[in-house]
Order: sequence, then C-alpha cells, then structure tokens
Amino acid sequence: MKKYLSFITSAGTEYISTDSIIYVELALATSIVLHTIAQDVTLTGTGFTQVFVDEIYEALFKAAETSWTDVVSEVKIPVGAAVTSIDVA
Repeated sequence: MKKYLSFITSAGTEYISTDSIIYVELALATSIVLHTIAQDVTLTGTGFTQVFVDEIYEALFKAAETSWTDVVSEVKIPVGAAVTSIDVA
C-alpha cells in the first residue's frame, strides 16, 4: 500500500508519495529537497530550518510504522516556516 506525506501549502494540502524518498536535504532557508530514486521534489517557502527537516523525517517514520489503512502522514510545519510551492524535477 502506498503511503503519502501531506503538506499544507499556500495552494492547499498537497501530497507526496513516500515510496522512493532516499533522504531530505535543507538546501537553503527557502528550499528543502526530498531526494528520491527517480527525481527530486523541492519544497519552496520561507523560514526553513533543520527542525522542518526533522519533522519530515518524523512523518516518514510514522508512515512506515502505521497500519496499511493509514496512508497519509501529516508533516507538522514549524512556527515561522511556510511552504509556498512543491515542484518535481
């Protein structure tokens, strides 16, 4: 069963599959990259810190540990951070 991370963005709730995420990188205070096997997913926004990266990892762990019927793991966005867009490249 596929699992997904959910992010609240300025466009609403967006979902990213957890299937092939290898690692998460804090590229800049305005950019976090989720490196996957096939392509990278870039979160763009403001106020990104290592705390946000840790929240993404926490949501990935939760997704892996939960039942197959619980397919969405919400990423808690830290105070002071905001996601404006998610791009796949």
